[in-house]
Amino acid sequence: MTQKTPVFISASFAEEAQPIVEWFLKMIEKTGFNPIWLRRLSQPRPVKEKIKTAMKECPAMIQVWTRDLKGRPQEFGTMKEEYAWFDEIRHDGSLAVFVDKGIELAGQIKYEVEPLLFDAERLNEAAPAVVEYLLDLRKRAETRA
Repeated sequence: MTQKTPVFISASFAEEAQPIVEWFLKMIEKTGFNPIWLRRLSQPRPVKEKIKTAMKECPAMIQVWTRDLKGRPQEFGTMKEEYAWFDEIRHDGSLAVFVDKGIELAGQIKYEVEPLLFDAERLNEAAPAVVEYLLDLRKRAETRA
């Protein structure tokens, strides 16, 4: 059995975003990744330490930017920080970014990453492009691990 590539998942913890995040997690698993999604893991340590420790174990990161983040500036900011932390830990650019229609990226991530746009209400239409994007990330991560 082939070992799956670990990938750090950065996404909203909000309940309304979970159907979208779970859809992406299934796609991520089906394309040969082992998603490290910290919403599923409680640990007695500072959140920043928990995130950075998990990132060190992953040769790639996937961010899923959902519309609910527009109303949550703190969580939006945390996801931007996660991008910077991952870039600090892994300089090779093994990063995939999925952006829901209506979200505008800003700062460093806006200029350094080519995101794949999707419409949360039409995920089935995005599936072929999502799979292709994820397979490209897996190939990149495996050659740079």
